[in-house]
This record gives sequence, structure tokens and C-alpha cells, in this order.
Amino acid sequence: MNIIHENKLFNEKVKREYMAAHKKGTQDILERLFKIAYQFESDLNKDIFDFTREELRKLFFTFLPTTESASKSAVLYINRYIDWAIDEGYAQGMNPLDGTDAEWKKQFAIKPDHVFIRDEDIKKMLEKIVNAQVAVVFYAPFIGIKGEGNAEIVNLKKQDVDFDHLTATLTDSNGSQRIIKIDKTFGDLCQKAIKEFEFVKANGEPDKEVKSKYANLIDNEYIVRSVDTRVKHKEEADKNVVYRRLKTIKKYFSETGITPKTVAYSGMLAIAKDFYLKNKLNDSYKEIIQQFNITEATLNRYKETFLNVEQIKKMYKLS
Repeated sequence: MNIIHENKLFNEKVKREYMAAHKKGTQDILERLFKIAYQFESDLNKDIFDFTREELRKLFFTFLPTTESASKSAVLYINRYIDWAIDEGYAQGMNPLDGTDAEWKKQFAIKPDHVFIRDEDIKKMLEKIVNAQVAVVFYAPFIGIKGEGNAEIVNLKKQDVDFDHLTATLTDSNGSQRIIKIDKTFGDLCQKAIKEFEFVKANGEPDKEVKSKYANLIDNEYIVRSVDTRVKHKEEADKNVVYRRLKTIKKYFSETGITPKTVAYSGMLAIAKDFYLKNKLNDSYKEIIQQFNITEATLNRYKETFLNVEQIKKMYKLS
């Protein structure tokens, strides 16, 4: 599918100066990325080289690379541009992308035809997951709970969830907070996860050489808790616990495309589908922006690529 974007460059003179130092092929790639970034830069009224890491993270998702390699390449192109801007005196301070590892750079890949999960299918999958501690991590992105590095998931405390009014107060990695609606499914999973103090390894199917099928969970105020190794700190779980638990799900269901982001995309499509069936698809977009904490520019990119009638009909087999 062709991606439509503004045919403009923000801070064009500087970007043209940078592109002029590269070969034609690289110039074409840079120009495409810069044109996609135009709306983001206009909204924030600053060049990419002045973005924070969080602002860059949100921008990279709008590039919609279809492979992890393409995702990494897009980040590297922007990284080099920021380095150049600092060297030339256009930007001050450190490059916010310094220190980002390969996993961080690959996180923006999306493969729409392979990774979406229908709402009824994710509910069936939840029924087969032994640990509520795993299920809550799997389902959270589906209703918009994620944040940078999955911080909104691992930072969620018992007192953050209002089970009576079905809302949750979320805290991102930078300390910013927001309140969203949750559904009864997520509320029930949280209550079960709170009561779990024993973790069943490998969703009940551990390798034969594993000595024990069970492990104790740390007892603290968080919904998502790590296994007690007697070595790690006993505060919130580290962000990698999300990927470890999703790895269990991938293996159990033989679904290699499952990531927090693709589960989130599936949740967006579920909301859009419900509104589409009421002939109110356009009304769904405001809710998706709020629930998933995305910008209007990001939403427009998603609409061009997968969050549209074509994908809804294909995914939910609608006429």
C-alpha cells in the first residue's frame, strides 16, 4: 500500500544541506523519512534534531517499517542526521538516540497481514493461559496499556486500578500519568494476578530437564510481579518481564508475530470494528487516540496502512 504524507520538509534549508552530502539513493530515503516527519515536526514546532527520545520513539512508529531490519535502518538514518546537526551547531547537547540498543531500534516493525488478532480470538487465547500474571501482560496492550519500554504495564499498582468504575491510572517511564477506561476482562485478570503467588513455568509445559514446574512470585504492590530469584530488587518488574512472558505465549500458541505493539494494533482494530458496525467509524478515532496515547499524525499514518475499512473487513470477514 502506498503511504501518503505531506510533500514538505520542515526546516527545509537545513535538511537539504544534509541530503546534499549523500548519494542519490540515500537522498531519496532521507527525503521520504523527512516528509513523513513533517507533520510531527510541525505539531511540535521543532526539527527532529531537537526531539526527545520519547518524541523520536513516537515518530519512528509512523515510519511503519515492515521488517526489523528496515526499522533499525530508519532509526540509524535519523540518528546520523542528529549527529550531523550537533556537529554543525544546529542542535545542542547529546543525541537522545545514543545508548539505544538493537532491540530498541527494531521495535517499530509492523507486518499487518500476519500479526493482527481478532477480539474473539484473543479472549479464547486468554482462557488457555495458565498464569494471570502472563495473561494480564498479554492483554494490557490490547486495551491501550503499554508506554515507553512497556512502562505502563510494569508500573501498574494495585491501587491504580478502580475495579468499580473500570478505570486505571497509568504511569509511563518519564513519570507522566494518564487515566484510561479498562474493560471487565482486564479488571478480572488484574484481580487474579494480584492473588497469584506461585508462577507456573512455560504455561504448564516446561522442558523435562526443568527441576520444578513452579516458582514463587515476589510479594509487592504491583500487578505484574517478577519471579523471586532472591537476587533482584523487589520493586516493580523490569521491562524485560513483558518480553519473557510474551515469549512463553509465542511458543505455546506458535504465534511468532506477537509483540506488545502488534497486540496494541489489534486492539485499535477491534475498537474501529465495533464503531464500523454502527456506521460510526470516524467516531472511533478520537477514542483510539485517547486510549492508546497516540498523536493525530500517528493515527493518520495508521489509517493509511492498516486502521481502515479494508483491513477491518478482511480481518473480521465482513462484507
